[in-house]
Amino acid sequence: MKASSNPLLRRLAGEAGLVLGLRIFASLMSYVSVVFLARWLSLEDYGRYGTIMSAVGFAAIVLQFGTTLTSIRYLGEYEAHEKHGLAHGVIALSLRVVFLSTLVAALVGAGIILALQYTGRISYGWAWAAGLMLLPAFTLTDVQSAIMRSFGQIYGALLPKDVLWRASVVVIGFGLFLLVPSGQRLALLLLLSAVALSVFALWQQWALHRGMPAAVKSAPRQYDLAAWRATSVPIWLLLVSRISFRTIDVIVVGLLLSPAAAGIYFAASRTSELLAFVLSSLNLVVGPNISKLYAAGKHDDLERYMAFASLVIFIPALLMFIGCVLFPDLILSVFGSEFEDARWVLILMAFGQLYNAATGSVGVVLNMSGHERINARIMITTAPLTVLGLVVLAWFWGVNGAAVASCIGIVIWNTRLWHAARKHTAYDPSIWGAIRFMTRAKSK
Repeated sequence: MKASSNPLLRRLAGEAGLVLGLRIFASLMSYVSVVFLARWLSLEDYGRYGTIMSAVGFAAIVLQFGTTLTSIRYLGEYEAHEKHGLAHGVIALSLRVVFLSTLVAALVGAGIILALQYTGRISYGWAWAAGLMLLPAFTLTDVQSAIMRSFGQIYGALLPKDVLWRASVVVIGFGLFLLVPSGQRLALLLLLSAVALSVFALWQQWALHRGMPAAVKSAPRQYDLAAWRATSVPIWLLLVSRISFRTIDVIVVGLLLSPAAAGIYFAASRTSELLAFVLSSLNLVVGPNISKLYAAGKHDDLERYMAFASLVIFIPALLMFIGCVLFPDLILSVFGSEFEDARWVLILMAFGQLYNAATGSVGVVLNMSGHERINARIMITTAPLTVLGLVVLAWFWGVNGAAVASCIGIVIWNTRLWHAARKHTAYDPSIWGAIRFMTRAKSK
């Protein structure tokens, strides 16, 4: 199955190459920051950093109210049917709701935390308050990125947060390492990171307005609140449940065990996520295109598109998993010798991410084909059991127990999504679906 044999696959290859190039650099910058911060901060502060960033990531998804996927879903449909007023309306409403909700949450949350710090009820309140200042720009860049991807503006969508901001965190961290005493670095790192991301968010907003199609920008805003609400609620619930798989484990380890344990777990967990970076990167392209192809009723093109994407997703993940199994100590040693104790965390979490890659873009298929409620129901029922498993297993077996619970949760979640995609749609975006598609194609 050659990408050159079909215009759609050539388009995917071109978009995927651009996205992957940017995301590879972004993943490199993100991983470099994770590695260097482990050496520039004390182990306890590094664990607090991981816990705070995990909490910010979770809160950001909660306060987006599902607007990222909702905008992608409807912008693809509105573009196919030239409903420019509705497209303008969903963009304006999404940006307004997200900005106001996160700004209020950040200011109120920071005020409460600093009051508790002042009364002596908590420690490290300044670091938590500084972390909350990331929320408005953190969420706004996500929503703006989703809108820009729907219009094919890949550079503007990915550069501000995924590339420029992640690179700036490394620069800021290095500057603080050189100039600031160890105990003062964490709060300053988070505060300066928030300032940098805010600047990039403003630039992205300008680029979004400048690059928005003229027909959409000039159209009077129209609102279909009932349809958007019906779609966004289940999508919001599933996104909150999904982000819990990436963030709650670090938070549980940090609060239940110790900041040092959270630091060790955070390093291994973020290393394992490198296996899924192709999946998460391609989903940025796959989502809008699935929406357009599905709305246009192009069944054959959509099936071919997903088969090609699943191969691109799975093969790199398999190679990286083999590396994690064979050389876990070597990989973790880049953080420092104390991190080598997390070898089993790395292997277990890497297996979970390999299985995630094997099932492909199953959640995207359900969302973009109008089955977001099924996706949400699966996530909502799987996430609480995973969190319960995290608490129980971490309590008895520490970081390794937390890794077992996370791995089991990822496998159960993706298995249920895969079965749902096969049952409720005509598509199988997994590696097994790609193998079946290629077998059928060869037999014709």
